[in-house]
Amino acid sequence: MSVLEIDDLAIYYEAYGSGPAILIPWCNFAWSSLDLESFTRLYTVVLASPRGFGNSPRVAAGYAADTIRTDMEAVLDHLGIEQYVAFGYSMTGSVAAWLAHDNPRVQAVISGGFPMVTSYAALLPYIQANRAETQQDPKRWEAMTGKFDGSSDLRV
Repeated sequence: MSVLEIDDLAIYYEAYGSGPAILIPWCNFAWSSLDLESFTRLYTVVLASPRGFGNSPRVAAGYAADTIRTDMEAVLDHLGIEQYVAFGYSMTGSVAAWLAHDNPRVQAVISGGFPMVTSYAALLPYIQANRAETQQDPKRWEAMTGKFDGSSDLRV
């Protein structure tokens, strides 16, 4: 695992393989089921955690799409990658779409597993209720925060 300092924050990432680049933002989905070996035979695969997700530090602000894009593209700039494919599933499926919006660096988007809504504000009451319920069960809360608060391997 590597670290890139951005605005005094540590942004964690891993890069594998060679060839055209595929960026996988690691926000809330464990990539353990992804067959990285197959991907890295033909592509450079970059797994990166924007601020507030995975191993990258929690922050009071910075969860906006433009900040996530800035973090992800700073990692790509650091690696010398000019163009890439944005890949995501679940929340990162929408992040992949955000990365591509009005962005000539993104050659393609591969995403899925996220709700097709015009505003995530409609989902907020459900998310808040689920979070409150989860916090009432210490084992469930520990399991969830452990999953989303990072590990030594972004793929786990």
